[in-house]
Amino acid sequence: MWQASAERILLAMTYGEFASVVDTQTNAHVADLLNHNVVLEMDGLSSSSDRTMFSEALALYLYRYRLAQGPQDRLLNVIILEEAHNLLLAKLAGAKESVLESSIRMIRQYGLGYVFVDQSASLLSKVAFANSYATIALSQKLRADVQTIAGAMNLTEEQRDSLSTLPIGTAVVRLADEHPEPFMVVIPRCPIREGFVSDSMIQATMATYSAKSRPDTASRINSKEVSLVPTADKINKMKTTPHPPSPEESQALPDTSVSDRDSENQPPVNAMTREAIRFLSDIAARPLSTTVSRYQRLNLSRRRGNAIRQSLASAGVIEAATLATRSGQVVLCELTEEGRSVCSAAGIDVGPRPRESLEHRFWVSRAVAHFEKRGYEVTREHVVKGNGAVDLLAERPGLRIAVEVETGRSDIRANLAKMDKGVFDRVVLLATSPEAVTLCQKAIAAHGCSGPPSLDLMTWLDIS
Repeated sequence: MWQASAERILLAMTYGEFASVVDTQTNAHVADLLNHNVVLEMDGLSSSSDRTMFSEALALYLYRYRLAQGPQDRLLNVIILEEAHNLLLAKLAGAKESVLESSIRMIRQYGLGYVFVDQSASLLSKVAFANSYATIALSQKLRADVQTIAGAMNLTEEQRDSLSTLPIGTAVVRLADEHPEPFMVVIPRCPIREGFVSDSMIQATMATYSAKSRPDTASRINSKEVSLVPTADKINKMKTTPHPPSPEESQALPDTSVSDRDSENQPPVNAMTREAIRFLSDIAARPLSTTVSRYQRLNLSRRRGNAIRQSLASAGVIEAATLATRSGQVVLCELTEEGRSVCSAAGIDVGPRPRESLEHRFWVSRAVAHFEKRGYEVTREHVVKGNGAVDLLAERPGLRIAVEVETGRSDIRANLAKMDKGVFDRVVLLATSPEAVTLCQKAIAAHGCSGPPSLDLMTWLDIS
């Protein structure tokens, strides 16, 4: 059957005749293929070029067959390619795409999906990674494979290094729009002897997932989720990344408003999209992240990201703060009280309620980076004995600098007075806006000569 079908498909390709033209017998073969679980063993073909030609011809024909039926809103068939590099070998820059690569780009809207399986990620075409929803990586040994997988999954350096040390049975998973960070799973060990699995056993196992088999009575194997892949959060190293709920968990969330007050303006948790939950999770984990960085991390376009942000802001779940830096404006987002309640209901860790404003925390983090880059050891919230604390203490041999970040909303004179009592070689007021600069200048003038040995004024332009 398959030899005859292959000949007809190749003949159709030669004359430009596809699904709507080829005779009904060939279409019947293809329909029969698409309605069953079929494994094609091509060991009998004489060469790799024959296997490639047949596979590409069949893939193109299946695409044309579904194209004739029109777009689909659900997944109808999945094509699994074992040793995928035989058909999707990485090419040099500028090389023409293969027939299979072209069909992969166009196939999703017609109900067809692909699963690419290979031991050497570096051999795979970039098209395979670019059009994949889920990427699953087991332990990688070769440097080229580690680099390729890390690039495809957008891993940090620390996460990339973990790929070569994964224990047997664990894998790193990255989903395109499900979770903001890659995570690790444990794969149950299933000892199988070669030739032991029969067609009936496969059908029984797949009964849970295939509507063409039998009622959904087969037991599922639940993979135990271990943890997120370790990641370095340079903005706040003490904060861990929360894990947003899975699709099943999202659907099972109770229909609960944030509070009875103004409940009609606050969306129920289960009415929120996955993208909105991911967005909130990222804000909870990285409140000091700029909008551009957040969109890149969540794989959101500017238009889509702005739409989600504005929707959440309109619902009172988040609020935005626009700050001017030397390189331009940045937009930060933080959770409102309603937003913290929504996140808690969705299982997102929001951490302790911050004492300082978002603007103050942002500029403190920038100041830390500024002084650390210049070789200082920086301590946040350095305690001044008997008189509170200063925002930062920057130290290096022979020099101690007290830094107070001023947004214009605190008592600057009181801040200067408390630093008189500390043992500092230099005191710096860091003004974060033109208004704050004016207030700092007035405070310094009023402070007179009673202050510390060196009192300096810096602005946001000096550290942006």
